[in-house]
Amino acid sequence: MTIFQAIILGILFCFCRMGILYTWPKNIVLFGALLIGIVLGDVPRAMIIGAAIQALYIAVIQPGGNIPTDEVLATFVAVPLALLSKMSPAVAVSLAVPVGLLGVLLDYIRRTINAVWVHMADSYAEKGNANGVMRAHLLYPPLSLIFIYIIPVSLAVYLGPHAVNTFMKAVPAWIMEGLKVTGSVLPALGFAITISVIGRKDLIPYFIFGFFFFQYASKINMIALALFGAFLAFLHITFTKNKTESAANAAQDAQMVANNKKLLSKKDLVKSWMLWLGTCELSNSYERLQSLSFAACLSPILKKLYKDSEQLSAALKRHLTFFNTEGIWGSIIPGVVISMEEEKAQGAEITDEMITGLKTGMMGPLAGIGDTVDWGTIRPIVVGLFLPLASAGSWLAGIGPFIICSTISTVISYYLWNFGYSFGKRSILQVLKNGKINQFITAAGVLGMFMMGVLSAQYVKLSLKPKIQVGKAVKPIQSYFDQLIPGLLPIAIVFLIYYLITKKKVKYTTILIGVLVCSLLGAAVKLF
Repeated sequence: MTIFQAIILGILFCFCRMGILYTWPKNIVLFGALLIGIVLGDVPRAMIIGAAIQALYIAVIQPGGNIPTDEVLATFVAVPLALLSKMSPAVAVSLAVPVGLLGVLLDYIRRTINAVWVHMADSYAEKGNANGVMRAHLLYPPLSLIFIYIIPVSLAVYLGPHAVNTFMKAVPAWIMEGLKVTGSVLPALGFAITISVIGRKDLIPYFIFGFFFFQYASKINMIALALFGAFLAFLHITFTKNKTESAANAAQDAQMVANNKKLLSKKDLVKSWMLWLGTCELSNSYERLQSLSFAACLSPILKKLYKDSEQLSAALKRHLTFFNTEGIWGSIIPGVVISMEEEKAQGAEITDEMITGLKTGMMGPLAGIGDTVDWGTIRPIVVGLFLPLASAGSWLAGIGPFIICSTISTVISYYLWNFGYSFGKRSILQVLKNGKINQFITAAGVLGMFMMGVLSAQYVKLSLKPKIQVGKAVKPIQSYFDQLIPGLLPIAIVFLIYYLITKKKVKYTTILIGVLVCSLLGAAVKLF
């Protein structure tokens, strides 16, 4: 292999891993195998080897963005090495497994570094600099990928299996473990920020309830949990009706919305949609996951809606809080939010709390739908149909799933985005006409807090490794915590960070560095 071919493979891996569009079938090994075969001049054998590896990963999905293994890295290292060394497909599969696990480490590094760009975006948002937020999303994460993905993969395929094995052995186990701990704890910062943005201390019990409800009922799917959260919101509103605003004020708001003009063009909406669809995973970080992607795709919209720098700053900051959903089915959320921002910019009584509550309430259920339908059903079925062709060495097995899956995903995303925008405008008007605005805001807050609790129980993980002897039994300390209160350490971390943010005014960067250092030290002494 020439160095030029190795660099091309490194670049192609980066594109397939991240996607020029989110709809790129990132978990389709066959497409990567086709590209590798073209670069190395042996498409039939590349497809045969790819078919063997694809069979191993056909049912692998990435729920919540958490990757159990990196099948794309496994493909771009195992297939070219197998081609060049004439190894059998079965041996290539055995090579793919450890390489796929190495890809998880690279992803840990990428998401940890991306937190730097999120904080850079915070600084830009503080100044009302929408272009700066866009740069923090579109410029710096791709540049960092040169060092995280392109160079390591190019060297791996150029130098061969020996380089891969040497690198894996060179990484100290405690650093690997420390990065895992960091990735498991950092989401607590995002959740703590979201609680502070919602800003309703009286609703925090719903967060706590959602957290422990998930601890004891983790087998319930996200859609059912969202319905339960909506029921809690209904009960809360039913017993607090006296706190809602008068119908007269709401009617005035409704008239205001009805008189508002359309500020956004079709071109504005399409541009924002393309930004979301193309880059919703580009700046994904452990701290706030898709928050920077969400803020960046809305920044041209917000810049057009809010001419005042303070209003623009506030809008950018409220969309840099924790957010995570499945990019295709979750497209409805930014559509709804854009309609709300358009009305808010024209004076409608739509608060930050209302927008944040809707985002956090919707993201979990839609992520569950997207992961199940798109990644867990449509793609495996389509790929399965082309596996026999791949085993026969046909190039059609590489291009077929790519075209079919990309087309389906793009159509679904575009429809849901526009539906969310149209439905959002109608639903807001209806709420205002009925005099239910404060009820709606509070309900969104209840649902948002409950779902934040559920998601924090799912994402924030920390356990203690030391063991103690009680009688004749030697058990991990963590087992006693689990018997007492499951999830005690994770929720304690969330509220510790919440306290540091709201009471001590500690900067996000300081907390981020503190989490990283404590995680690495804890892993080094085998505390975590």
